Amino acid sequence: MRRVVEFEADFPDDQVEVDGEIVQFGGHNPAQILREALIGQGWTAGPVEQHSENVWYFDMSGVLGKATIYLSDMRPKYVVTLERRAWLQDLLGRSEHAFRDSLDSLERALTGLGGEHLTWFTTYDATDRSRASIDEVMRA
Repeated sequence: MRRVVEFEADFPDDQVEVDGEIVQFGGHNPAQILREALIGQGWTAGPVEQHSENVWYFDMSGVLGKATIYLSDMRPKYVVTLERRAWLQDLLGRSEHAFRDSLDSLERALTGLGGEHLTWFTTYDATDRSRASIDEVMRA
């Protein structure tokens, strides 16, 4: 299961250039800050690692399962994808509740960090339409 949230935030630019060459793409610090906010809510999280240009990720886990968070720096917007690995919850019929709890934690973390204009998506592709709330994206 996967859901995507787009938001705006005033994170400092953390792209690092040396002699005109990019040695670290932007987004690492916002991903690290988001990771710490989720740890503060009781989640366990692995280290932040680079996935691709301007995309950073970390794994997280809690009582309700495991997920991977991807943060894309598309300044002034950011895009966060939460991808849950919920085979056990699916088996036990608790997947929707666990997924909703993960999305609620993510929303609290983003708004607590100053994220504004949160817009939710199911796939974030050309055919997807934006949704204003977690309730709407859960029904999609």
